[in-house]
This record gives sequence, C-alpha cells and structure tokens, in this order.
Amino acid sequence: MLQRVFDLACQRRGIAKNTSKAQLLAADVIDLFQHGVRSEAQLIAMLSGDRDYP
Repeated sequence: MLQRVFDLACQRRGIAKNTSKAQLLAADVIDLFQHGVRSEAQLIAMLSGDRDYP
C-alpha cells in the first residue's frame, strides 16, 4: 500500500522516483504511516498538499 501511495504522490507532483525529492517524499509516507495514518486515501490526501520538496 505504501508503494502505491508513493507512486501516486510522485506522479501527481511530477517527481522522478530516483531523485532526492522522491527520497524526501518517501520519508514523509513512512513518517505518516508510523504516526498512525493507516488509510490509503488519507495518506494520498495528505501527500497531495502544498508541501514543497526542494
């Protein structure tokens, strides 16, 4: 499930998966999951926000 969330978030944000931006996004996916966000829909919604990845 986390891979699907990551893949979709990368696609929606236009982030290539082999970049440092993708690494930061992946860390956010894991962090949210570890802090109790278990719903795929919630994760996608939270990661589709306005956070900028340098």
